[in-house]
Amino acid sequence: MGYGKRIPGPPTVLLSLFRPKELICEMPILQIIPAEASKLKIKDNLKTPVYVTQSRKNAMGVGQVFVADLKTPEHPSHWILQGVALVLNVDY
Repeated sequence: MGYGKRIPGPPTVLLSLFRPKELICEMPILQIIPAEASKLKIKDNLKTPVYVTQSRKNAMGVGQVFVADLKTPEHPSHWILQGVALVLNVDY
């Protein structure tokens, strides 16, 4: 899994390479702003699924809450092959 890194300037979160042997890490608090997809100009972003639990579904069988666009310097396929996802509730 990757981890978030704050960038100086306007509030931005950049998906960065993970630390060795670290499977779960905390992301900075994200501000979620709804917008129409047709009006967005998204470049160098990874469409990351956001799930309620680590099992990627809850008791009702519902899993994915929404898709978050995270900036990344790597190609999105790098993160897709690693199965990166955001989880709202972590089971430690």
